[in-house]
This record gives sequence, structure tokens and C-alpha cells, in this order.
Amino acid sequence: MKNKGLDGRILGQIIRDLRLERKAKDKTWTIAYLAEQAEMDEDHLGHIERGNKKEPQFVTIGRLAKALDISLDDIWEQYEQEFKKYYPDDE
Repeated sequence: MKNKGLDGRILGQIIRDLRLERKAKDKTWTIAYLAEQAEMDEDHLGHIERGNKKEPQFVTIGRLAKALDISLDDIWEQYEQEFKKYYPDDE
């Protein structure tokens, strides 16, 4: 991946999709719930999910991964797959 830095749109969509997968099974998985579990502000999480944070901090991604019970490796793998869809010529 030649593009420098994380693409917040891609990462936000991944976080949102992971949360919505959980919400389909358990209605408690709202933005407010995930924000509480990740010890972050609900508005901040909303900005991340909508892709308004261009490059979320590593510690933020780590907190979200922990709250979602997914490894950073798994998030990164999903990110790389989505990145290729957004930027097919950037491999």
C-alpha cells in the first residue's frame, strides 16, 4: 500500500460494520454502548464511524478492538482488503 496514513473512511466503516454485526445479535451494541466499553466519548466514536477522523490514534483503535473483542491483526486484515477495493491501483 503506497498511500501514506490510514484512511479514516475505511477504518470507520470497518468499526461500524463490526458493531452492527454484534447489534444484529444483541441490541445493546449501540454507538453509546461501544463508546462506553471503549472508554471514549460517544460523539468521538460517531465521527470515527462516519469516517470524519482521518487518522484515528492507535490507542483509540486498540480500545475499540478490545471492546469489540477482535484483534488488531484482524482489523488490519479487513482494512487491507477494503483498501484494495478503494484504491486498486495503489498496490
